[in-house]
Amino acid sequence: MPYSQQLKDASLQRPLTTDYRIYSSEEIKRHDKPDDLWMVIYNKVYNLTNFSKIHPGDVEVLFDCGGTDGTEAFEDVGHSDYAYQMLRPYLIGELPQAEQKKYEKIPEFAIPEIDSNPSKEERNLGCIPKPRTKRKTRRKRKLKQQQQFSVRIIILGLLAIISFTLFLYIQRFRWVSI
Repeated sequence: MPYSQQLKDASLQRPLTTDYRIYSSEEIKRHDKPDDLWMVIYNKVYNLTNFSKIHPGDVEVLFDCGGTDGTEAFEDVGHSDYAYQMLRPYLIGELPQAEQKKYEKIPEFAIPEIDSNPSKEERNLGCIPKPRTKRKTRRKRKLKQQQQFSVRIIILGLLAIISFTLFLYIQRFRWVSI
């Protein structure tokens, strides 16, 4: 079965809990098994039990973060905007205000938008597509930095070759005069 079909099927199997509510850390810790897997990402609680079956990366990472705050692990991987959108159907709640961590910047995906009338695309994919502006800008900036680095290396290499050639040229005159 193609991956896109697996993703579509998994997004239709939404968690049994339909109420968006507050979950304590203690309650979340009890859901750390492959057949009952919850995770906190940016203070939001996700039931990833069904998603773990189709996760394109290493499923062990999901299991390691099960029942805990997986925000750091999620960000370390450098997920695309599409990965953020894939989480949306699995959102079941959030941490109490007292247990929430402060983040400098919370991505838009982490702010739930409760929509009682989802679009056809959202029903099919389980997510709402968003423009990839911020990530594309970062990628472009990184690509530009890599290109600048490559140019600097080439210039240094050429300078080294020219310096070595000049050194040999000067040495030739010393050898002739001896």
